[in-house]
Amino acid sequence: VLGALGDFSVGVELNLSGDPITELFAENGGYILGVAPGSVYEFESKIGGSGVEVRRVGHVLGSPELTVFGVEGQLFSMSVEEVKEAWKSEF
Repeated sequence: VLGALGDFSVGVELNLSGDPITELFAENGGYILGVAPGSVYEFESKIGGSGVEVRRVGHVLGSPELTVFGVEGQLFSMSVEEVKEAWKSEF
């Protein structure tokens, strides 16, 4: 959704269930996939049934925002343009 080749016209809302730093920045392998709302249960049953851990972490938004929630509420929200600029800038 927010990849370098994207058009940045949509956003995402993430719902984290654990430590936000670990969930956002851990270097263990994993993939984030976008699945159409009508196909979620079929996807989960097929992939989850194969022994691969599957869990929902959020959903696509129709507006270009990145909003992250933790167990205690909203952690932050920023425009996708701000995310893009932060990603491209130097430290």
